[in-house]
Amino acid sequence: MIISYFKSLIFIILAFSSLQNTKEEQSFTVTKIKKPSILSCLRTAGSYDFDIEGIFSEKSSLLDKVYLDIETSDGRKFQSMCTPFSKTSTSSDQLQCTIEICLYPLDNVDIILPTKAPKVNGYLFQTGNQL
Repeated sequence: MIISYFKSLIFIILAFSSLQNTKEEQSFTVTKIKKPSILSCLRTAGSYDFDIEGIFSEKSSLLDKVYLDIETSDGRKFQSMCTPFSKTSTSSDQLQCTIEICLYPLDNVDIILPTKAPKVNGYLFQTGNQL
């Protein structure tokens, strides 16, 4: 009886996992890079945050993570972790991106975002006419 229960449970978990992995690719059309605010760089939080505004082709999930390759003006390269947020009544669709400044110090450098669309599993990046 217990073995039958475990077999059923394993089958359900595998089926659910398979459905999660078949998520179709959605597009994100970039419309603008938001200017940093005074709260963008908080040393106490250990991060530098910036937002990329755009339009998702479908509702995004807060569980998704998008990693963008970033470069600095002094030639260092690293990744920024971004979380997609779908449109609400007070904000547009956006990727909220974070650079861990404890790992990647940003003293006296410029951040250079990629000019080519990144290849990210589950997302297709495009640029809008406003950019």
